[in-house]
Amino acid sequence: MRLALTLFMLSLPAMAADRATPVGVDDFGQRLRALALLQTLNADLLSHDSATLTLERWCGAHGMAAPAKVVARRVRGQAKPLPPDLRARLMIGADEPVKYRRVQLACGDHVLSEADNWYLPARLTAAMNRTLDDTDTPFGKVVLPLHFRRKTLDAELLWSPLPAGWEMRAAPVPANGGALAIPHEVLRHRALLFDANNRPFSAVVETYTDQVLAFSPVAQTASPLSFDGPATLYQPDRVSTQYSEVRVAVSPDGDTVLWGSVDRPGGPGGWDIWMIRRRGGQWSAPQPVPFDTPAHEFDPAFGADGHTVWFFSDRPGGQGGDDIWSVDFDPRTARFGTPRNAGPAINSAGDEWAPPPSPDGSQLLFATDGRGGRGRHDLFLSTWRDGAWQPAVPLPGEVNTAQDEFDATFVAGGRGLVYTHAADVDKDPSELWFALRGKDGGYHAPRRIGESVNAAGGWAMGPAIDPRRPGVLLFSGKRSEAQRGRSDVYEIPFHLDGE
Repeated sequence: MRLALTLFMLSLPAMAADRATPVGVDDFGQRLRALALLQTLNADLLSHDSATLTLERWCGAHGMAAPAKVVARRVRGQAKPLPPDLRARLMIGADEPVKYRRVQLACGDHVLSEADNWYLPARLTAAMNRTLDDTDTPFGKVVLPLHFRRKTLDAELLWSPLPAGWEMRAAPVPANGGALAIPHEVLRHRALLFDANNRPFSAVVETYTDQVLAFSPVAQTASPLSFDGPATLYQPDRVSTQYSEVRVAVSPDGDTVLWGSVDRPGGPGGWDIWMIRRRGGQWSAPQPVPFDTPAHEFDPAFGADGHTVWFFSDRPGGQGGDDIWSVDFDPRTARFGTPRNAGPAINSAGDEWAPPPSPDGSQLLFATDGRGGRGRHDLFLSTWRDGAWQPAVPLPGEVNTAQDEFDATFVAGGRGLVYTHAADVDKDPSELWFALRGKDGGYHAPRRIGESVNAAGGWAMGPAIDPRRPGVLLFSGKRSEAQRGRSDVYEIPFHLDGE
């Protein structure tokens, strides 16, 4: 799906929603691109339970708004009656109370869909009903606590850029000449939503508009992060092996390398941190770090001075879930101290992951799903002040979304941020994105990194920087070329444009 998005992006300027949207020259290539995009969106909607989150991901991937946040605009007026076939599918009688809500789902200036929603208030909580009555919050976000699933009844392409059977004939000649015009309504889905007990509680008819194609490839792909060569395996057959390796950490002196693995044999816990040391120009054989336990230890990162190693673990003694810990390290002897929990200013009852310090060591960046925020896993910062880590706050800027953001690293001395994004970390492939720090200190204009890192058919995560080679990005992932295991570590040279 990501490859299709890359190959078929086209410039579709935003137009008024009440008339057809003209784009480009009406030729076979333009129509083929439009069809590919519509079918890609259609497949994405069919494979996820929340249309709201799918549209938010679509908006963000195409740079249509920053932040890429979908909001519901209530269209008030006379309620439409529930169609008889949908009443039957909801398994309710003629007297069962049904509420109606019509909304436009918009991302920035783009109304991406218009939805008719009939729902059963008796099958929702009182708080959900109040939110639906009193606010414009999207329905899918209000009912998330129901852990609902979506069953699509039918999906209809309302506009096909190419006629049926086009693949069996020569390229069709446009009938009207000039610009290709896209009608306002392009795709329609009818669906039911079911709660965790498999009871239907809502019927929706969603009509997607021409605005799903109203994006500019120039604005969407432009990024100040450029790569100076292909991605290659990092330390093949030593770090990158037939096992799964994730998130490498290199000490400031370059003589110690740590990384996580979930399946390398010989460690005490399965999810272990491994280490190699360089002495006399030779690297040692990989060994688990001495502070490893039968619990999970993962995501190592060296402190700015090289005397501290940060990691996460679910070992006893934490605040709950995966917690961030630190341990003293002597670069000369490679001896470790006793791990200590980072405390409640950083850790929560949820999970905290991937704790790289800022280049000057004054801040700790990490991901958490236990402190609220915009989505599931968001990036947070804690600052060292007055001899203690201060309560963590969300990373300023536009990086955090309703999806998952985690595994981040500062690049170019903190002027940029490379981080991992996934629509749902438990289900969807992860990708690396980039954001640039603004004058306000926040990280803005997030952009998906291109195919040199986010390889088609694979996934990427766990970015890191080797302090001795600050112009080389290290990352973990699955790629078809030079692959050793399910997940390997790669390196690729980069620079910020203008440097």
